[in-house]
Amino acid sequence: MANDIQLIFGKHPLLEALDAGKTVEKIYLQQGSRGVQINQILTFAHKRNIPVQMMPLPGMNRLTRKNHQGVIAYLALVDYYLIDDVLPAIFDKGEDPLIIVLDGVSDVRNFGAIARTAFASGVHALVFPDKHTAQINADTIKASAGALYKLQLCRSHSLSGALKLMQLSGLKIYALDTRGHTKPDQIEFSGPTAIVMGGEGSGLSNEVIKAADQLLRLPIMHGFDSYNVSVATGMVLYEVMRQRLK
Repeated sequence: MANDIQLIFGKHPLLEALDAGKTVEKIYLQQGSRGVQINQILTFAHKRNIPVQMMPLPGMNRLTRKNHQGVIAYLALVDYYLIDDVLPAIFDKGEDPLIIVLDGVSDVRNFGAIARTAFASGVHALVFPDKHTAQINADTIKASAGALYKLQLCRSHSLSGALKLMQLSGLKIYALDTRGHTKPDQIEFSGPTAIVMGGEGSGLSNEVIKAADQLLRLPIMHGFDSYNVSVATGMVLYEVMRQRLK
């Protein structure tokens, strides 16, 4: 990880980086850390959807042997955006938003492959949780063939909250799930659309299923109950692209 992303350690250096608007991938704080500067770091993290993990001292020391003062962070290789800002900008261009939401996709190759297909298919943004998701590192970017530099990437503390915002903005939320009954070619995708894909192991979370307007299911012929998530995303996006290019 340290080879892919620049390491920052110490309270003051991290606050300087945050104040300068640097994009931070993740922050580690030593368990029991307190004080004015720690509170400032937590405030920045909350406003910018930066994941924060509390860690015991031995774990912090494994990340770096230097004087970290109980604070370690990694600068991101990509920029992150707020979905609150992304949607109005898409509408202002006179376009119907097409958003891919990734609910717990944790494999970097799948994440990168989805980004590659999404960008090629006209997707405006990827939305994903700030925890329990793939690390965007050199391997992820390689798998995306650089598409992660071109898509707008939106981390969210709450996927259900992000989906609610999209619905209030006029987007229809379609989630792929084995419990769905409707095939993608039975849906009209020409309007503002968000498509939710579940993680490799557990699939969609219950909160996301409850938030979706409709569950979709891909047809499958032989002995498996699902496709690889990156393949399934490509199959759905082909149908979306087919309709939008008419």
